[in-house]
Amino acid sequence: MVNFASARALPLSPLYFWGLNRSSVREEPDMFEFDTEKNGAFSYKSTQFSEGLPVVKDGDFSGIHSLLTDMRIADLNVEPIDDIRLISYEDEEQ
Repeated sequence: MVNFASARALPLSPLYFWGLNRSSVREEPDMFEFDTEKNGAFSYKSTQFSEGLPVVKDGDFSGIHSLLTDMRIADLNVEPIDDIRLISYEDEEQ
């Protein structure tokens, strides 16, 4: 989330992840959005046309599982990103 007036943003991790399923640099990365929790396991849905991503305690993404588990207990203290500058593609070409 970005506040353009104050040049400040809040990171959306671990609610959104990009490129977790990438097997090569030639493959387009998928973006995943937190979806549900069931029996201590979390799932992410893809924002593109592809399968979702399961996140379990002892799986490949155990660090993400740990963050989500902590977030269910209490809000995380997330530091904002200050002094951001966003440019458009048109501005970048000039």
